[in-house]
Amino acid sequence: TNLRQTLPYASKETFTHQQLYLNIQANLGEVFEWIEEEISRHLPDEYKVLVKLVDILPNAEGSPVRPFLSLVVNINVCTVAH
Repeated sequence: TNLRQTLPYASKETFTHQQLYLNIQANLGEVFEWIEEEISRHLPDEYKVLVKLVDILPNAEGSPVRPFLSLVVNINVCTVAH
C-alpha cells in the first residue's frame, strides 16, 4: 500500500494555475472566514472534530478553507460526486 496517496496535497492544477488559485484565496478569503465562523457557531461539536483532523494531518497547515482541507472549484461543469 502506498500511504503517500492518502496524504493531503495540492493538485497539479493548483501549481499550473497558481495565480488564479491565489486570486480565489484573496477574493474569497472573507467568505471562507465567515463559513468557518458559522460552522463553529451552529455546529460546535462537529467543528471541533474537523479542526482536530486538520491539525493532525501533514501538509494541511495554512488551509485557506479551514476547517476543511480542500477547495474545489467547478465552473460550468456537470460532475458525479467526487
